[in-house]
Formats: sequence, structure tokens, C-alpha cells
Amino acid sequence: MNKGNKIDFTGQPIYVGMDVHKKSWSVSIHTVHFEHKTFTQPPEVEMLAHYLQRTFPGATYYTVYEAGFSGFWIHDRLREQGIHCVVVNPADVPTKHKEKAGKADRVDCRKLARHLRSGDSEGIYTPSRAHTEDRHLIRTRHSMVRKQTRCKNQIKSILFFYGIPIPEGATGPGTLSNG
Repeated sequence: MNKGNKIDFTGQPIYVGMDVHKKSWSVSIHTVHFEHKTFTQPPEVEMLAHYLQRTFPGATYYTVYEAGFSGFWIHDRLREQGIHCVVVNPADVPTKHKEKAGKADRVDCRKLARHLRSGDSEGIYTPSRAHTEDRHLIRTRHSMVRKQTRCKNQIKSILFFYGIPIPEGATGPGTLSNG
């Protein structure tokens, strides 16, 4: 277990709960027996991976965070670093009354790490990067088509308001028709 002055954590699990935000992450690190540390860091996967590898060399790292605005890029980058990651639905994380009353990032990340350690964290489906990009492209196209239709209808409404008829040939693709 001990190599010189360094402790070897080979085979030992390290549990990391994260409350992720745009400008910072609250991180709580737990071992099997105790809570190691809870801190705030910049939103950088590499910084967290470096800290874990330096502090717990040889360990197996497990992380968890709640699904939200940040999407799944954190999940993907953690996996690239060799860190297991689970993304959970925030509504599925059991919360005590006291935790609801004192809602804070430090409380949330500790709670996530505890649930991960006890095996109570059930992850949601995390789509591949290609699947996410395809879905985003389709949704963006659908949104643009709706905007285009709304603009055409506004133009037609203005023309009708002023009694200006729409010419017969102006109903094909790329014109003022609804298509």
C-alpha cells in the first residue's frame, strides 16, 4: 500500500459529487470510509482529473452530476480522462427536508457523492456526441422553419392590412406562401 512517502490507492474507489455551473463547480470527494474534501473549482475537467490523479494515485474514480443546462460534454470529457461518470435526473435524487431548506452547492455536491458511494445514484441515458449533434441540428432546422413561416405570415398580414393583393405567381417555394 505504501511506496515510499506516497500512498497507493490502486483498486480503491473514489466518489466525486459535482454541482456544475457555468462559472464554477462545487466538488465533494469521498472515499469508502470518509469525506475527503469539499471545494469549489473552475469548470475544467482537466483540473479535476489532475487533482484526483495526484491525490489518489491508482484509484478508480467515479463522478456524478445532475443533468441540466450544461448538457453531456462534462460526462464525455471525464470518460476521455478515464473517469467513470454518471449523470442523474435531479428529481430522482432523494433529498431530506433539511437539505431542501438549506439548499446550497456544497450541500448538493456532498449529497450526490454520498448517494454515489451508497449505490443509490441511477444514471440517465447519455447520448453519444453524434446523436446529440444530429438532434440539435434537427431541432434548429425545425425552429428556423417556424420562424420563416411566422415572418411570411406577418408580411402577408401587413399586405392584407393595406389592401395590397399578393400576386398569383408569388405562392411557390421561397415566396410568400406558407410552404
